Amino acid sequence: MERGTFAKIILYSISRADNIIITFQLRFPRIVHAELLTHRGFSKNASSSRAIPTKRMIDAINEDPFLPSSGKNCPGMQPQESLSEENYAEGVKTWLEMKDYLINVSRKLEALGFHKQIANRPIDVVSYMNVILTTTLPALENFFELRDHPAAQYEIQVLARAMKEALNSVTPRVLENGEWHLPFIRETEKHLPIETLLKVSTSRCARISYFTHEGKESTVEEDERLWTKLAGSHPIHASPLEHQATPDDESLYPEI
Repeated sequence: MERGTFAKIILYSISRADNIIITFQLRFPRIVHAELLTHRGFSKNASSSRAIPTKRMIDAINEDPFLPSSGKNCPGMQPQESLSEENYAEGVKTWLEMKDYLINVSRKLEALGFHKQIANRPIDVVSYMNVILTTTLPALENFFELRDHPAAQYEIQVLARAMKEALNSVTPRVLENGEWHLPFIRETEKHLPIETLLKVSTSRCARISYFTHEGKESTVEEDERLWTKLAGSHPIHASPLEHQATPDDESLYPEI
C-alpha cells in the first residue's frame, strides 16, 4: 500500500498539434479535497466514503493515518513558524487519540446497521483519499502556480510538488489521429474494439483503479456492466467519461 501523499502518472499523451492530456492517480489528505475541487480545469473521480467498506477504511487509517503538519497558529491563513517539538508531539498524541475515538464511533454505527455512507463519515478527517485526475497542460500550470506556493496550505503544496515530480519523470506518448487516451487499459486488452475499451476505461476511472471497491481485480465483463450503470441508464453519472480523449476530429468518435 502506498503511504502518505503521492502522485503517479497513469497516462500522458500528446497530439501532433502538441496538445497535452495527462491522467494522474493521486493520494492526499481528504481535508484538502475541497481546495482541489476549486480547479475547474480538472476532470476527477475520487474514492467514495459511500462505496468503500468500513473495515477497509479503518484498516487503511490504522496503517497510515493522516497526521497534521506542525504550523503554529497566527493571524492570517498561513503559519509563519512551526510549533515547538514538545507541543507538536503532544498535538500528534492528541490527534491519534481522536483517530481511535472516531474509529470506535464508525465501528459502533456499522454494528448498529448504519450504511457505510454514514458509518464512514466520522473517520474522513483522519483519512487519505484516492483520486483519478485528468487535465490539460494549461490547467495544470495554473494549479502549480497557485498550490506550489508558500501561501497555499502545506498539505496541498506537498501534493502539487509530488505531481510536478511525477510529470517530470515521464515522457508523453504521441497520439495519432484516431488513437485514444485511455487510462487503465492493460496491454493485453488493447486488441479489443474501441467501443469496449472506452467502456472499460470509464468504469476503472469511476473506481479509480483496476480494482473493485472490494480490492479484487476487475474483469472486462464487470467493467462493461458498471459502464451500463454509469452511462447506459438513467440517471447518467457522466464524470468518469471525461478521462478518455482523442485528437480532435469529430468523424472519429464512435457511438457507444
